[in-house]
Amino acid sequence: MAAWRDVARIAEALPEVTVAEDGHEWRVKDKLFVWERPLRRSDLEALGDRAPQGAILCAMVPDLGAKDALLADDPEVYFTTWSGSARSRWASCAS
Repeated sequence: MAAWRDVARIAEALPEVTVAEDGHEWRVKDKLFVWERPLRRSDLEALGDRAPQGAILCAMVPDLGAKDALLADDPEVYFTTWSGSARSRWASCAS
């Protein structure tokens, strides 16, 4: 599995990427495409025993089909929670 430094190296190699001052958000032309964050209380409640420990990586995927493919491919790593839109294009993975 990739480490956080790998995520940063790959994200920062893309054209026009800016990094937040805290180093935990990556954007292209002011549009967030990947970020690190802890799980919220609502995430922990929704995930129950399946909640991973530590920070998670959230990433924008190209479409819902890609998100569904990730979720189906490795549900121990990839997950989603309700965050305002159950059909958002954000997918999360455990660290």
